[in-house]
Amino acid sequence: MVVEAPQYNEKISRELNKVLTHSLFKGARRSCSFLRYVCEKTLAGESNQIKEFSIAVDAFGLEMTFDQQIDPRIRVEAKRLRDRLRQYYDGPGCKDPVMIHMEKGSYIPCFLLLDEEQNQEAQIQENEKTEKKSGEIGQSVLMDQRFLIQLDLQSPAEEDTEGINLFSDILTHQLFNLGQKDSETISLTKLIELQNTAFPLILTIRHHKVSDKIHIILRLKLKQSGTLIRIEELSLSISDLQNEQLVKTTVLREAEGLLKFCRSVQL
Repeated sequence: MVVEAPQYNEKISRELNKVLTHSLFKGARRSCSFLRYVCEKTLAGESNQIKEFSIAVDAFGLEMTFDQQIDPRIRVEAKRLRDRLRQYYDGPGCKDPVMIHMEKGSYIPCFLLLDEEQNQEAQIQENEKTEKKSGEIGQSVLMDQRFLIQLDLQSPAEEDTEGINLFSDILTHQLFNLGQKDSETISLTKLIELQNTAFPLILTIRHHKVSDKIHIILRLKLKQSGTLIRIEELSLSISDLQNEQLVKTTVLREAEGLLKFCRSVQL
């Protein structure tokens, strides 16, 4: 869940300090200055002031004569920072309650709330501000003959959902095809029995726009308790989401990963 509400600022600040004091950032003075500057500006509600020039002058202390057209230092440091954040959250920070993410092409960070209790609280608050649109909710697919996965597309009311609806439709189709291959030798009677006894899961598809990218978060949860058991994230440009063949390729990879995960689960 991407959060912006002020009541989470303290939680995000603690995460920021934890990241900055980790050994991965030790000695990386510019990465630390970069991350602290953009996060504090965002938490202060001043993300609109985060520009390449302001980072150079305010965060790095460069001269006012800094010319971003010929000086690539900020872009180079931004890549290094993204790489460090990715390394941190792929390793030691994988269980942190908050993830700090900076999308390629943007210097404005976003904060993903990952712990379940706060996730549920944030969802309730967000639902009060946005209209939850359900695309494929109620449509379920059988996976690995053991799991019945219900898809739940959640879209902020103010965002264009045409591309994400295509993504969701293709994902449903691919999951159905993979599940059908597993069940193609099963009789109809047995298939109905499996659908009644399979372990119920919900696959929530959530997205938000960052610059010209659509950041998509796929969360797999236990239906009864809401416990999060798998999370996948990917980013596609708006033009990518309009390319049906590219979306099919991307979705097939995600569907195969989900099937592999289901097969690895022991009940």
